[in-house]
Amino acid sequence: MRLYIIALVLILISSCQNNKQRKYLFQEDLKYSAYCWHITDSGPQFYLAHYLDLDKNGHYVGMRHITFLDEPKYFEGNLKDSVLQLINLLLDSSYKKSYDFKKPEVYDGFTYSLDYKKQTGENVSIKFIPEESPIRIKELSMLLDSVIFLKTVNKIPAFSIDAYVSQLKKDTLIFPFLIHEIKFIPPIIK
Repeated sequence: MRLYIIALVLILISSCQNNKQRKYLFQEDLKYSAYCWHITDSGPQFYLAHYLDLDKNGHYVGMRHITFLDEPKYFEGNLKDSVLQLINLLLDSSYKKSYDFKKPEVYDGFTYSLDYKKQTGENVSIKFIPEESPIRIKELSMLLDSVIFLKTVNKIPAFSIDAYVSQLKKDTLIFPFLIHEIKFIPPIIK
């Protein structure tokens, strides 16, 4: 009888510990960034305003600027399970790959990128402008922005994100000044 009670208690303890295990995210790895093409005298220059790389266990590393064009600050931290579950809830496999303006407009703001890998191995990349995005992408963007600008993060040395930046440059939303060169042809006066 005593052996039966001990076995029952051990089973209960192990089942309670299994319930406390972290629920994995929808994706294996999530990268979130905001960037723009900054126009300078020498032409357009790519500017990464902030970057966040979050793994499925809630550990993240990131980079942010406090003011435009200042030195980037690098940081790391861990998210609570409740935040991870909210991120998982807001991710949706039915999103389009791009949410840009439907008509030609001059937009002077950041373009955002949400890149993640599903547990199935499929890579998903969504480029968006918040004003043109579904509400769930806006909410996810605001949540990730709040993580980036937490005041209680651990500062870390700079790390390389050159490969990610190169990919962003290739995949960037299309802007006319990047595609066409405008050439002025004076009218012929007769």
